[in-house]
Amino acid sequence: MYRQTMLTVGLGAVLALLTARADEKANLKVDPGLWEVTSQAKVGGDMQIPDEAMANMTPEQRARLQQAVQGMIANAQQQHVFRQCMTREKLAEGFKTGDDSPSCKTTIVRNTAAELVVRNECAGESNSHTVTAQFKALDRHHVNGTTDVVGSLNGKSMSMHGTMDAKWLSADCGSVKDSQRVR
Repeated sequence: MYRQTMLTVGLGAVLALLTARADEKANLKVDPGLWEVTSQAKVGGDMQIPDEAMANMTPEQRARLQQAVQGMIANAQQQHVFRQCMTREKLAEGFKTGDDSPSCKTTIVRNTAAELVVRNECAGESNSHTVTAQFKALDRHHVNGTTDVVGSLNGKSMSMHGTMDAKWLSADCGSVKDSQRVR
């Protein structure tokens, strides 16, 4: 489950590719409209299931869980393509990681016309994660970037390195209101 959370956080950072934080507008010089984003991730580390939970499972349950986690990792490591409608309003909203808890801190490392680097760190009693997202506007219609997620749960750690390439398709989003998976 924690791997899924980490993957969601990483992919969420990709979806927020052109934003900075709630109180700061991104300075990337890109055009609003319909963008096509291609992303892929590499996942490594330990299975994030507490040892005591694994000990309470039958061998069959452990095997099914391990198979499900391996399937999720394999899916995350495949190339994904989606279309994202980036309106002027979304660009002005700012970076949101989905975790507004007091244990999280978002830092704008760099916010220029050509590059945006955002770091989000969250720490709890038995878990923590750090997301570092870096996006470069190659021009007004092309952005590429990386997302690195490192996390731990009950002493087990995992990481995800994601890459993305986004290209502007048109000023009109057509039927895409937010985000739509293409493949």
